[in-house]
Amino acid sequence: IVTKTDLVSIKRVLEVKEDFKKRLFEATGTDIEVFSFSAVHGNIVLIRDCLETLLDQFPAPRDKKTARLWVDRVFSPKGQGTVVTGSLREGTIRVGDEVIVAPLQARGSVKGIEIFGESVESASSVTRIALQLSKVDGSQVRRGSLITKREIRGVQSADVSFIGKKFNKNIKVSFHLGTLQAPVLVIPFAQGGFGRLKFEKPVSLRVGETFILRTFGEERTLGGGMVADLPPLIGPHKKAMENLTDWGP
Repeated sequence: IVTKTDLVSIKRVLEVKEDFKKRLFEATGTDIEVFSFSAVHGNIVLIRDCLETLLDQFPAPRDKKTARLWVDRVFSPKGQGTVVTGSLREGTIRVGDEVIVAPLQARGSVKGIEIFGESVESASSVTRIALQLSKVDGSQVRRGSLITKREIRGVQSADVSFIGKKFNKNIKVSFHLGTLQAPVLVIPFAQGGFGRLKFEKPVSLRVGETFILRTFGEERTLGGGMVADLPPLIGPHKKAMENLTDWGP
């Protein structure tokens, strides 16, 4: 949505919309409709309809009988343990649930849940919530941590399919998933549209996960992709994960 269109000429509005549409196509590979808006002229109904149409096109939460919340803020109020906020993107979480903070695999339990300042016993996706956690130290969770009810391993590499930009040489960029932002080395394969990501530190990933890639500094969106394959499991970790088949694509 291009805003403040009452401040410029119609010609300029059309130029910006066309440029915006081109950038969106380059980043996503999808032809996305661009709308213009002016609070002075008022066409809020159009904007509301636009947003509702966009939301209808989003896939439903995967909800594989677990909860997944990417942390955006962390607090440690005196006497209340650790409090985190974020969007519950999948599943349901209840007071008393045992949870895991990935990728450090710290374990704790949900002591309290708030939705828009009101205490509740449970929350379902997709919902903005605050969680009060016990047995989790504030140093074990940060922005970009993943709170879930099932173990998810941290990996330092993943094979992916790209959406948008096709890479033809190794490049270091910024990887975005949920609230996680991490530097990653992109290594393209000879087959166009596929490659490998190599991370400096373990990242919590599963097959089928979608992500965004951006440049450093100006944060220009290059495109994104989907996780196609992860390194094979070995040792005791394999035994712990072998029953989690519902985490597949």
